[in-house]
Amino acid sequence: MANFNLNITDLITEFGAYYEDRGQGEKDIRSQLFKTDDFSELFTLQPTDNDIYRTTYQTASSVLQGFVKRFTSKGGGAMEPWSQLLGHFKIDMKVAPDDYAESFIGFLANLKEVDRSQWPMIAYIIRTIILPKAKEENFTDVNYWGWKFTGEVASSPTVNGTSFVRQLTTAIIDAGVPPNSSADGIHTIIARMHAAGRLGAEVAMGAIPSDEEDFCSYVETMFADSSIHTELRKKIDYAMMSTELYKKYREGRRLKYNLAYRAEVNLDEIKDTNIMVRGSDAMFGSNQIWATPAFNRKLVRKSNNLGKFDVQKLDREVKLLSDWKENLALDYPEFVVVNDQDLTISAGLITTYYTPV
Repeated sequence: MANFNLNITDLITEFGAYYEDRGQGEKDIRSQLFKTDDFSELFTLQPTDNDIYRTTYQTASSVLQGFVKRFTSKGGGAMEPWSQLLGHFKIDMKVAPDDYAESFIGFLANLKEVDRSQWPMIAYIIRTIILPKAKEENFTDVNYWGWKFTGEVASSPTVNGTSFVRQLTTAIIDAGVPPNSSADGIHTIIARMHAAGRLGAEVAMGAIPSDEEDFCSYVETMFADSSIHTELRKKIDYAMMSTELYKKYREGRRLKYNLAYRAEVNLDEIKDTNIMVRGSDAMFGSNQIWATPAFNRKLVRKSNNLGKFDVQKLDREVKLLSDWKENLALDYPEFVVVNDQDLTISAGLITTYYTPV
């Protein structure tokens, strides 16, 4: 396993290959800006002890009758199951703290402590580099499109666009990668719901209009469609879309209403509803617009180990190990509304999102 590489070549060239206490500290290190997760924050944490998250949707048929003295049984219902396999993620790193002791950031070392795992360097790397980057990758690569395997093996799981089963190459199986090392994103989950014929409403809207004002009307028409149950429409809080479409909607709403006699104060609102449009970078590249009530969005996590590491001493090096199981989930397909875009996993999407990079 290659060591974690914190490249300080330029730092040594400029400041020297030695540590000199000039009062420097963490305040003198400014980390890169990581993308902020504006997607999974809309999902309620749901702890579980299982690898599979299961829910059931219940329906009822008519039970009410006009009175007659004779007994006449009437009524019934149905239970429809839904399940979601949790993804299994890990972080493995090996750090050589001494590599950085004789440099400007030597204050993160502690030569008086013989146990390198106790050096401030380890906690600093976990807190400011590893965890922020892992959270960013989960947001950009996993939340919507689904996990993209980019490990040491030069092969990748793909998604079968018909069965939605992750396919593992022989190389990956031989490497000991578990079948659930990948996780379905919301896009894959909605595609599965579409294939099962269980979505609450698939509104036939066609391609996204290029004109901003037309796109505003497109969204308004979608959420006014009669295929969306009235009670479901009342409970929807956000219409989710890519950041690019979100900006287009806001500009379209401004053009459609604010140039006339009546100005709309909130450009995120959808006409005649309580629904707000919401954009996310997680959906970059998608033309899909989807919505569901807040109670239907869950972040299912099996263990609470996210952010926790098994720190192991290895001679003068330190191994960092962490793993956890989680997945975003939509509890009931019948409460999900979507336009007719990106409802399948095409060969093009497999090439773009599920092949080696």
